[in-house]
Amino acid sequence: MRRAIPNAEIIGIERDATATHLARLRLIAEDLADGRPFAPVHERVVCGDGLEQRCGAFADEFDVVVANPPYVRQERIDAPTKSALHARLATLESGPVSKRSDLFVYFFLRLREILAPGGGAAIVTSNSWLHTAYGAGLRRFLLRELEIVTVLETNAERWFGDAHVHGLVVVLRRPRALHRSATPVDFVVRTTALDDHGAEPTVPAARPTGPIDHAATEPFAPPVYRTRRMDRDVLARREEEGGPPWTLELRAPDVFLEILERAEDRLVPLGEVARVRFGGKTGANSFFYVAVEAKPSDPEGEWLVRPLGSPKTNAPLRVPGAWLEPALVSPRDLRGPVMRRDDVALRVLRLPASREALRGTDAERHVLDAERSGIAARPSLQGREPWWNLPPSPDVPLLHSLIVDERPGAFLVAGDGRVWIDANFDLITPTPPASAASLFASLASTFGLLAREFYLPSNLGQGALKANPTYLARLPVVDARRVRVAESPPTDRAAIDRAFLEALGVRDVEHQRARLAESLAEAFAIRRRRSR
Repeated sequence: MRRAIPNAEIIGIERDATATHLARLRLIAEDLADGRPFAPVHERVVCGDGLEQRCGAFADEFDVVVANPPYVRQERIDAPTKSALHARLATLESGPVSKRSDLFVYFFLRLREILAPGGGAAIVTSNSWLHTAYGAGLRRFLLRELEIVTVLETNAERWFGDAHVHGLVVVLRRPRALHRSATPVDFVVRTTALDDHGAEPTVPAARPTGPIDHAATEPFAPPVYRTRRMDRDVLARREEEGGPPWTLELRAPDVFLEILERAEDRLVPLGEVARVRFGGKTGANSFFYVAVEAKPSDPEGEWLVRPLGSPKTNAPLRVPGAWLEPALVSPRDLRGPVMRRDDVALRVLRLPASREALRGTDAERHVLDAERSGIAARPSLQGREPWWNLPPSPDVPLLHSLIVDERPGAFLVAGDGRVWIDANFDLITPTPPASAASLFASLASTFGLLAREFYLPSNLGQGALKANPTYLARLPVVDARRVRVAESPPTDRAAIDRAFLEALGVRDVEHQRARLAESLAEAFAIRRRRSR
């Protein structure tokens, strides 16, 4: 930067004392190499906290800010620090910023204090704010109180191999008084690794997200960068209406955006036509979940079961069948896209609420052991009376895995009788006229699997996605109030795809299916490249 702007005064702020010392040595070495007299480095590289209002002897405002804030999750910020930061920085004209924000969010808010009007900033940070609920306040702030110029990430690699997050770069400006630029936002994806020196470092012309002419918007092959341009007013309206996440502009292929646009109001967020919630939490899986070792020949007889947390050396429990309920704990317990009650191997204990009813039984011994070991004192069990009394299992026709790999995550529920569904699943209850079959077709189609790659956050960089109900509820599904999806065998992806695309009025279904399949394979490959 000093070579580009010879008279620039550069100030660094670093909290780590060792990193501060190394930066000072590097500045001295550069000054000596360039034959320049150097100012005292302790004034140019300050050891301190960049979130503090004053930190060393530097100017109040800067023309350029470059920052790589620490990746500290909100759970690791102590309560006094979080309260102080939120009280000082999070009072915004654009609306509130969540107290569940990770630490880097406050560095964005700090730009109001240190960035001069007309100045610019480049921030390297986690990409989580693009699609998380806590990022909504930050997105509003960036749209209304600053000006986003560029959002850039890579689909070729992980930039920080030891971090639990995926990084991106945001370029911003602080608007001058009484002037706000109408410059659109460029969403840029680097498609080659940073150490790929053979690639041509050029950026193709930006292409708008909107009515798309596919033939005119094919990227250069192979591009180093792919750019999409988005009107900031459109982004602001999407935020107000709870529309698709910003990750769509960075990651979605043309075929996905084309179908999404041409479908118009025939696609709606899942949460608009169904209730989506977490599965059940026992509060103590090692107590409640049991494996069946022997079933009685008499329906009224006792089952032989072993708690999952019980050592093999302990005797199993003898429990009446009426005190057991099938329990679906993991997607690995399912044989296919349909969950049948008889296929579920594990059981959950549904013990009588009365201690008198337990007296003299193995279940009473199990309860007393849990109370002696401290299991019963867990905070997760304190809201129940008594603590071993589980809430009733809801009757739901459709499930979705909470953690998503490359396999379909939607499962239809067949058969009669209640099943306890663990919190490793989301429970989906359609609102009529929506049906489980139509929602399953949307979620299990190639389009639905592709949508997960842009709508769901990564699970701490581990190569999987996390389908919390809040995020799953945003996935686009066919609106059964307007169109009908023909029923298809749940194991036939091709038939599901055809029924889904035909319901949206898509022409040349087989060609679009092929494009979607190719895009899905590439999305999986990108996710694998970016995983730890």
